[in-house]
Amino acid sequence: MTLAEPVSATEAPRAITELREAVRKVAVLQSVNSILGWDQETMMPEGGLDWRATQQATLASMAHATFTGAEMGDRI
Repeated sequence: MTLAEPVSATEAPRAITELREAVRKVAVLQSVNSILGWDQETMMPEGGLDWRATQQATLASMAHATFTGAEMGDRI
């Protein structure tokens, strides 16, 4: 594992903004997944379980890939 080059003082605001945007994307994906989970337990029509499982798995995969990807590591 190699460490990224330090960010200069002039680049720091941009780097922090990019990190915040990436973390925000993960938070949005996770919150949408939570809403789908709530809907599944309270209002989802019968027969929708397979599609809902696909939706939630896709969102979880996207959140995981964003949070654990190389770009996130570079931002940190």
